[in-house]
Amino acid sequence: MNNDKNNAITIIQEAEEEILEEEAGSEVVEVLPEVAKAKEETAAATAVTEATFKSTSVALIEKLLQFSTPRLDSKIVNVLFLEGMMDIFMTHVSRLDLEQEKVDLEACDFETKLKYSKHKRNFDDIDALKRSYHAMEFLSGTTANHLWVQNAKFYDIVNHLFEMFLPNSHGNFNHFFKIFQHLVRRHPCDMLDFVISRDNASIVFNYMLPYLTESAVMDSILSLIFVRDINPETKQEREKSHERLYQLGFLEWIVSKMQMKEHPEYVEAAQEFFLRVIEEASQVDNGDVLFKALKEEKGAEIMQVLVKQVINNPPSEERERTINIIKLLVKSGMLTTRASSLSQPVQGPLYYISLRSQDLLVKHIPDFCTLFVNDRQSINTKIAPLTTSDMDLLDIIYQTLYNANEKTQMLASTPTAFWKILVNSFFEKSSSNIYHTLFYRIVCLTLAINYEPTLIVLVRKQSLITRLIDEYQDKKRITETRGFILLILNQLRLMADAHHSDLISRIISVHPRYQEFLPTLRKDTLAQTEPIYAWKLEACPRPPAHLGPTPPIQAVHFSPYSGTLPLMSNANDNDDASGIDLGSDFAFCLGFKETEKGTETPYEYLSRRNSDYSSSQSTSEGFPMDIIWGESLTANDSPSEDDSDGSSSSKSSSTKSKKKKRR
Repeated sequence: MNNDKNNAITIIQEAEEEILEEEAGSEVVEVLPEVAKAKEETAAATAVTEATFKSTSVALIEKLLQFSTPRLDSKIVNVLFLEGMMDIFMTHVSRLDLEQEKVDLEACDFETKLKYSKHKRNFDDIDALKRSYHAMEFLSGTTANHLWVQNAKFYDIVNHLFEMFLPNSHGNFNHFFKIFQHLVRRHPCDMLDFVISRDNASIVFNYMLPYLTESAVMDSILSLIFVRDINPETKQEREKSHERLYQLGFLEWIVSKMQMKEHPEYVEAAQEFFLRVIEEASQVDNGDVLFKALKEEKGAEIMQVLVKQVINNPPSEERERTINIIKLLVKSGMLTTRASSLSQPVQGPLYYISLRSQDLLVKHIPDFCTLFVNDRQSINTKIAPLTTSDMDLLDIIYQTLYNANEKTQMLASTPTAFWKILVNSFFEKSSSNIYHTLFYRIVCLTLAINYEPTLIVLVRKQSLITRLIDEYQDKKRITETRGFILLILNQLRLMADAHHSDLISRIISVHPRYQEFLPTLRKDTLAQTEPIYAWKLEACPRPPAHLGPTPPIQAVHFSPYSGTLPLMSNANDNDDASGIDLGSDFAFCLGFKETEKGTETPYEYLSRRNSDYSSSQSTSEGFPMDIIWGESLTANDSPSEDDSDGSSSSKSSSTKSKKKKRR
């Protein structure tokens, strides 16, 4: 035993002499008393005590890490391979205060762990920080000697690395992050096994997660959970760790910690962490394993907690983050490409999680719609305009309604004031293309569902057509809505031409302002679309037609590649596809496929594709149709008149429909 100690001391002394020689060549230093004393003792005696060995080792490591540019040569490597040397080395990273009582974090409740996570760390000792930094450089270096030490002493390193989370540690988390990241890159499987698979992921839940407010710790957790696949073994181990976290209730744990109102800083960190978990999971294979709880019965409880955090809180940053979480759950399963005529949604790893989230949200959509009204009970949208968070909520409503089976029930539960807010905001937000696109999609979806009570509220009671035309024709007004106005009015026109809705057909056939504006609508729409067909290069197909905000506006399962191939053909090969009526590229991109036999637009109108006439145009003249119509036909009409006229129009429409049924 003494011979081994003597050999170790000899190695240490040789390394020490080399260190001192290098140091003497660059700067004048004072040899530590402990080092000088150790040299005298070892020179005088053949046997050394345990205390002498340890003091010599401590002095050597400290002197090495105090250099401005320490080198890890072969002699230092030999020293670090000695028994107990890596333990001494890691004390400069963990920086434990041995005078404080040691705490077992696994035996503490979460509140106590949070309290310990806020303990003040001493960063005033510049020399200690310098040694910690150089130790970090040694443990994250990439030379042969660095990797040799890291591979041989891996478990010694990681066992001491997590001591930085103890309440008596003064370690620097930025140094921890760099070491942790390097070990994850070099030893992903071992790190996943050590941190997650062992001991019910005690290191994650008891040591790391209470420190989510530290960005370096949050980044470290995410880098490990979603480590990239460098080989099949890494992918297998990562998926195994995801399964283990699911079994341990990882998702439920995050959601529960988002409700800790007495710790707002931690709630914010937990919400940010949840957002990043969703984003990262959507980019790795089988990332949905972490969210399997949503597919079970507990999924309804999880979603209800998130919804309550939205509807029970006033407008705040906390509510905005929760809305963003729900939005990501609803949308992150679809990896959409750039908008083009050939763009098809691609199912991402969280596709079925998105569908499940939408199913869980269906019954809560009326509550979300009511939230818009409750936030503006005594004020209008001019004083309290829609925020970016409101637009995220609208996006959630749209996506959920789009894929829901109970579309009419959802629309029936939507408050009338919700549609008023949407329509008013379209005209007030003159430069918000994000909202204009959302509004257009919601209008198109509502028209496609064809639930007449909602259409009456949206189109009649809000005087939608008249307001759209007034906005478009007001040349003094600076607005970016005119393109969307053309799209909405063309949507109504094509819907009437295809006889998709008797109500819409009746409305626009007797609407004097629409009939007056129809030639302008066709002329301006043709002016926008005809240049697309002017591609004249021989043997070169024209670019795909872009005829709307996100063409083609078709349901995913009704838009195969074959249906969009005509949009890529040469203009000279498909002249019938030009124009803006049913059967044209324009109609297809707005969601209207080739009309079926018996419902197509009359032949004489289809033959005049570039004319100013539409099948929805009325031939009646001289009768004041605004009496039947019920919509405000002038900008100055009062809302009360609109409502009263709307009721009479509704009665007239219902009478006509009854006569048709009798026939």
